[in-house]
Amino acid sequence: QQRGLLLLTAAESEAPSLQPDMAAFVLWRVAAGYAKIDKNNADRMLNRAFLTTESMEHGPDDEFACQDSPVCRTKNWLQTTLLREIIARAPEQEEQLLANADPLPPAQATAALAERSVEKKNFARAEDFLTRLTSEANYPFGVATQLLHAMPKASPDLFPQFSRARP
Repeated sequence: QQRGLLLLTAAESEAPSLQPDMAAFVLWRVAAGYAKIDKNNADRMLNRAFLTTESMEHGPDDEFACQDSPVCRTKNWLQTTLLREIIARAPEQEEQLLANADPLPPAQATAALAERSVEKKNFARAEDFLTRLTSEANYPFGVATQLLHAMPKASPDLFPQFSRARP
């Protein structure tokens, strides 16, 4: 365990010398190493990793153009992954983090949070997340479908989700 902590400390101290994408990835994995033994340090590493992604080159805002840009894909994947983990651990940071992310990851992370809320049967929270995405071009119809299937059949809120989505 001592050796593992030394390795985590070494990786953390060397991360700033790396390119932003690699530094964010290393800090994310350091956070995973701390997760079971020091939750506060794990949270701190996740936040540092997310802040590091903000210094990465910004790609196109259009999702389809972004898929053609390796830098954009990497940044979006890192931000989405980190947002999911941070918000799952500290929901109170949600608004601040979503505001600071590039345009695509917040929508992807919000859809993931809606899906997680459906799984936990917190239907009001899932609906709130989906409502935030109604103006998105790629509305998560799959998550809305999961919500509809999971809700009690007599619920008066069964069908508004699909009517709010932008075609």
